[in-house]
Amino acid sequence: MERRSLDFLSKDSFIPFTNRTVLDEFRKRRGHLSTIRFGDGKGRLTDFLDWMEKQPEIGRLLAALRTIEVESLFSPHGFRPRARTQEDVCAIGLYLLDKAKAGVSIHAVAIKRGIRPDYGGSKGQGYIDEAMRSYIDRFFVTK
Repeated sequence: MERRSLDFLSKDSFIPFTNRTVLDEFRKRRGHLSTIRFGDGKGRLTDFLDWMEKQPEIGRLLAALRTIEVESLFSPHGFRPRARTQEDVCAIGLYLLDKAKAGVSIHAVAIKRGIRPDYGGSKGQGYIDEAMRSYIDRFFVTK
């Protein structure tokens, strides 16, 4: 088998772990959440939330988001949450992460809180995908 040359990689292609910024590490860890499946999401989400809470810069943001009254954003009739601002969307995303950390399944929270897939259906993965796409992924935006 022929060995490929790695000449195309420059020394700057890799960031040594010790030199990573918090944002670099955030992006790396966020990449591990891109394919959450029905049975494995809770552990990965919880680990990521634990890491974020230990970072002073991110911890202050999480504390500010936790001051938003999330319950007022949910409909008592099971309709989609009334998130009007980016902060509302992020607060719901954090609410979902906190629920996962508490041991509650993301799809169970999504069903209860009106976060339903656009295409309908009753499979748990569809609810997880919608919660990730609409709220948790929005919470993780790093632009």
